[in-house]
Amino acid sequence: MNFKMRKIFLYKFILFSAFIFTNVFVFKSMKLLVFELVAIIIYGFFYSKKAKRTVIELKSKKIRGKYKAIFFADYHSNPADGINDIIKSESEDADFIFLGGDIVDDKAENFKVDELFSTIGEKRAFYVLGNHEVRRKDLSDLINYFKNNSTYLTRKTSPISISNFDIYGIDDVTVNENDFNYSLLYFKEQLDMKKFNILLVHRPEYFEKYLEAGFDLVLTGHAHAGHARLPFIGAIVAPGQGLFPRYQKGLYTKGEQNMFLTSGSSKKKYLVPRFYNKPEVVIINFMEEL
Repeated sequence: MNFKMRKIFLYKFILFSAFIFTNVFVFKSMKLLVFELVAIIIYGFFYSKKAKRTVIELKSKKIRGKYKAIFFADYHSNPADGINDIIKSESEDADFIFLGGDIVDDKAENFKVDELFSTIGEKRAFYVLGNHEVRRKDLSDLINYFKNNSTYLTRKTSPISISNFDIYGIDDVTVNENDFNYSLLYFKEQLDMKKFNILLVHRPEYFEKYLEAGFDLVLTGHAHAGHARLPFIGAIVAPGQGLFPRYQKGLYTKGEQNMFLTSGSSKKKYLVPRFYNKPEVVIINFMEEL
């Protein structure tokens, strides 16, 4: 955890400590404190059950006109309540749909997600592998299934050019780490900097490498926003990053480059259910910067 992250954590810890101090020493009511903590815990679970739309707007001089994209990841063959409804309603006028990996869970009996693709309909969907899909013994059949229902992005199939967008994708690093690193170097040499370059990739922790490659926008998942989050503090742990993860959820910006990290779209439990962490579908509105 870097200095900035330690500082943010310290501020949040102070706020939480002030809450405890106020109840115990000011109001001198341990019963009140216990009641409030129980209420906070119960609300945290119920708050996280219903899916949400997260809408962001990105402007660039490289974009011509207006476009709409839908992005989600970590569907895990088990979408949260409302996820498919949001995808269906937002797909009607979407130009792109991005599936950021772990759409299929490694423990699911069947890799097919026909309901999802029925929801998407005829819209152009782009897909990359996540770590859970890589673990499956039927991986080759899964890849063929997604090829029949979407555009499966790899170094060999990238980029896909649509209007002034070039769309790239890489398999999860667990497929082949050397090929993963080589793909980023290869993309760096291939990028047309007059285009708006998008990278679809499963993990956020290689953010600096993605920026170095020159992408305008990177779409990632995997972290689940920590899955269970504490009020005032946020994620305690995230896969691939360990304790107090640097990348949790939302938009990360450096100069004119951005990475959006989604909190995921599944209701799958990891030891505990989601806690203060709504599953989401991300709506990205691309606009020309005048």
